[in-house]
Amino acid sequence: MSLFDKTDDRLLYGTQEVHSSADYVIAILKDALIAKRIAPGDKLPSETELARRFSVSRSSIREAIKILSAFGVVESKRGDGTYVAKEANDTFVFKPLLFSFILTQPDFRELQELRFMLEDYILQLVLQRYSVNDLQILEACNNQLKQCKERHPQNAEEILHYDLQFHWLLVRIAQNKLIEKIYIFVLDYFKPYIRRGIENPATVIEEAGYPHDAIIQAIKEKDPQKAHAAIRRSITIWKQLLTVN
Repeated sequence: MSLFDKTDDRLLYGTQEVHSSADYVIAILKDALIAKRIAPGDKLPSETELARRFSVSRSSIREAIKILSAFGVVESKRGDGTYVAKEANDTFVFKPLLFSFILTQPDFRELQELRFMLEDYILQLVLQRYSVNDLQILEACNNQLKQCKERHPQNAEEILHYDLQFHWLLVRIAQNKLIEKIYIFVLDYFKPYIRRGIENPATVIEEAGYPHDAIIQAIKEKDPQKAHAAIRRSITIWKQLLTVN
């Protein structure tokens, strides 16, 4: 089925609430992408054709395209037309979602639960899919993190860099592109909280280095229970560093 088959687009759209004609157009294009009726790189019809097909004004089409362009979903080429982006620009797409998270004002319990849910499952995937090379790279990153803590304990920015790098490597080893995108977005949200834990004067090298050591050991042993316990311990330490006076 093509996006432009003579199907009632209101049926394709479903029962989700529509706030404006531009929202309606965006929803149709979103559902068409999900259903693969249109694909990355496809050229969209002209404003006039889209307005006729969706029974909305050309100004509504322009507004919808402007919003989708700001999100990096489509790109307009002068003198050529509008195309679906060939690849996602996560910076654009996730910024509105990030602000939505911020405005939700979740409490710390909710943050803990979200982080544990993601990291626990990611590590279970890592146990099944890692290679010897993956493990070597992960260990090298962890060693850099520990050396940085020992030599430059006040350099929170550098420590944060290696800490986040360790988690980015984990999710890439898990080999799930959807989970990777979601987790990297979540890490961006958690970054200020992770930095606060690093900057806490109660942080000690031995304790702060322990969670990653335990994670690596669990991977080496391919032990799901040890992996589960390592993530639980990591988040417990994180909580302690954020709440201690």
